[in-house]
Amino acid sequence: MKTKTIAIAITLSAAASTAQADTVLGLYAGAGQWQSELSGDVGVTDTDFSTLGFDEENNNMFYLALEHPVPVIPNIKVVRTDLSTTGSATLQGNVQFDNVIFPSGTTLATDINLDHTDATFYYEVLDNWINLDLGLTARQYKGQLTASNNDVVPLSETVELDAVIPLVYLKGQIDLPFTGFSLKGEANAIGYSGDSISDISAAIAWQDDFLAVFDLGVELGYRRMNLEIDDLGDLQTDLTIDGPYLSLNAHF
Repeated sequence: MKTKTIAIAITLSAAASTAQADTVLGLYAGAGQWQSELSGDVGVTDTDFSTLGFDEENNNMFYLALEHPVPVIPNIKVVRTDLSTTGSATLQGNVQFDNVIFPSGTTLATDINLDHTDATFYYEVLDNWINLDLGLTARQYKGQLTASNNDVVPLSETVELDAVIPLVYLKGQIDLPFTGFSLKGEANAIGYSGDSISDISAAIAWQDDFLAVFDLGVELGYRRMNLEIDDLGDLQTDLTIDGPYLSLNAHF
């Protein structure tokens, strides 16, 4: 796969030249749940996810970020998303994953796991009541799709998704003065060789001092991830995962 390295280099150069540093060292942490639903298609036969019996799932999310006052060194944020779901349905047509064809009429059990970890390196371009961060994310997918049936002659297939993908990172936030509330949006995205990955969220957040030791807050938002891939591991899919999320956040 050939990434758009020129566009990424221009993006980072712009970020580094305009970045402003934090005046103090800051540690940010958070944990939450994402109520996500799958849609789109998967496999060689472009099978619709709605025919495979998937339901909504509550998935865990965690993050830790460190911001510092050194201008030339990027801040770092690590995010972990546990993302898995199972489905079971009687097939109304043939379904093919990789080299295995599951015939129409069989009951197919499918398990999809798209757990991933993000390491994001970013600069603060703006840091006041309007905040803007720009950088790069290295996302590691460690997942798979497993399918099996219960026929007299059983079939099974496991399709791996094991890759590290560079993504352009952008985050914007507007603080509403004297309220503790803010509006924020965050995006990771890239396109290459006809494939594309995007991960976009928007949220309203509230945060305030807690015992003068650290800031404690809550965030309610909506996250949408799209994977349109034909040449990433063995998985072929045009998949959308979206839904609301709720997280608790702390700033030390």
